[in-house]
Amino acid sequence: MAELLQGIRVCDLTRYWAGPWCTTALADLGAEVIKVEDPNRIDIHRVRGPFADGQTGWDRCGTFIARNRNKLSWGVDLHTPEGIAAVKDLVKVSDIVAENFVPGHMDKLGLSYQALRAVRPDVILISVSGWGATGPHRLSAGTGDLVGTYAGLAISTGLPESDPHFLGVPMADPMAGLFAAFAGMAALQQRRESGQGRHIDVSMLEAMLSFLPHGILEHTLNHRQAPKTGNRDRVWAPQGCYPCKGDDAWVAIAVTNDQEWQGLCRAMGSPAWAKDERFADPVRRWENQEELDRLIGQWTLQSCHHEVTEVLQRQGVPAAPAMRTDELVGSEHLRARQFWAERDMPEVGRRVLPGYGWNLGAGSSDMQPGPRFAEHDEYVVTQLLGLLDFHPVSRPTAKAAAAQEA
Repeated sequence: MAELLQGIRVCDLTRYWAGPWCTTALADLGAEVIKVEDPNRIDIHRVRGPFADGQTGWDRCGTFIARNRNKLSWGVDLHTPEGIAAVKDLVKVSDIVAENFVPGHMDKLGLSYQALRAVRPDVILISVSGWGATGPHRLSAGTGDLVGTYAGLAISTGLPESDPHFLGVPMADPMAGLFAAFAGMAALQQRRESGQGRHIDVSMLEAMLSFLPHGILEHTLNHRQAPKTGNRDRVWAPQGCYPCKGDDAWVAIAVTNDQEWQGLCRAMGSPAWAKDERFADPVRRWENQEELDRLIGQWTLQSCHHEVTEVLQRQGVPAAPAMRTDELVGSEHLRARQFWAERDMPEVGRRVLPGYGWNLGAGSSDMQPGPRFAEHDEYVVTQLLGLLDFHPVSRPTAKAAAAQEA
């Protein structure tokens, strides 16, 4: 964990992925992030797998442990006056408050931006929601996949003439989380200069749209829907994923100029078909890429995806194996960069966690896994806030937790 935000405290009211990813980034950079957890409306990732060894439990979910690393947990019932008053006490000693409720819910809790400013005038409030805090869709439900579909991602993904496709990962969530963290750090810098706080409104939709400029430009410049291209490029060929020797083994190859094309030909042993007029220049290779892909696939199928990658890279051809999860965890490259962190965890034993998206020289050596529920109650209540009469909350029954998940 870096020390860039050391001395900054975050009151974290977030759940699911987009909001927690924002506060995880802040925690990774050294902020003290206190995750406020209401047992009546628990973070869904505490009750949704994957669970260690297939055994359910609030503190056994790998998703929660990874997405809430380097945080503290404080159990608070947000549906009681006592709980809301306690949260306001935490806000008094916090620099940032982060939440990703449906717009308007913070007002119902008595934690509106105005209410927070009443106890901490220079507080920075980060609000993350699917559609943003304003506009006709502001109260609509919005998961990452739904927001990505609205942003045009699904209709742009897949093979030509195919139905729209989800990517398999709701990318709007982590993108919005990182945007929120970036904006929060900028607000901290502004506050140092002006003494003023700020309410930051982050829309998952708009975060996603900022990463999808091609379709918008195609429409505004040419008044048409950008076609789906599958794994192929709109200009260069060959480009795609090619089958390799083994069970579901693939290699990705991207040739972007004549020099790389010559390198590919050398790697394949300079086959006679490579001199065919159909492949003589970039334009003709692009026009005949279906046949080109078939011929390249015959060559890649003779070796495993790692061997093909190594041969191509030696010839200066951009290539990479389509890695399975077990290969990623065992990657010598990622381990050399200290991306993976092995930690002993009270509930699940020694496990591997993914590291940070940056390397500041220390790697992930000091990473702490996501906290157990209400693990840091004593520190927050007694040492930080001095609330000697505040009673800790209890976990709901397994039946209640299952009902929340449903």
